[in-house]
Amino acid sequence: MYFYQIPPVPKFFKGFKRPQIKPSAAEFENKKTGQKEKLIARIASKKDLKGISELNLKLFRDQIKFDPVMNLEWTRSRDGQKYLKHRITRSDGFVEVIENPKKNLVAYLVGAIVKRPPYRIKANYAELESIIVEPAYRGANLGTKLVSDFTSWCRQNKIDYVSLLVASQNDSAIKFYKKIGFKEYDLTMRLKLADKQ
Repeated sequence: MYFYQIPPVPKFFKGFKRPQIKPSAAEFENKKTGQKEKLIARIASKKDLKGISELNLKLFRDQIKFDPVMNLEWTRSRDGQKYLKHRITRSDGFVEVIENPKKNLVAYLVGAIVKRPPYRIKANYAELESIIVEPAYRGANLGTKLVSDFTSWCRQNKIDYVSLLVASQNDSAIKFYKKIGFKEYDLTMRLKLADKQ
């Protein structure tokens, strides 16, 4: 989970199908309260921007233990809000949310169709850019459902490869991704040259 360049060329996005996943409901027992709740998974709309932003900030706060240079101000910045709006509204983006009976968002996934890197074979590519499930709602396959819906949409758009970035120390996320079929491919490495003054 890292961020993202929104390609500037509008021609690239013509012809992609907007997500058409119908809202679905499932009963879930909240670990925190012990109560059963009806959760609804659906494609995000502009009205979800605030809830998605709040979850995205929680994701960043969680990820900072793996990557201390995460910018916790980015989500609420002009660029962060523009990025999320584009993913919600443009035909190359996919944003699915899961809400509880109080209409609070408890999970989301953001992904997009991306340009082929010039050094890769001619194929269609997408990236799973970020995903989070609130701790009280984990263990009920919500993440698996989100990824499944995203990859279904990718198939509808004739995507050949879906990639994602994950912190190398994030063992639980790596285990989750491997369990649903992702395999290690590239390895990103970093060298810290100096401490900040």
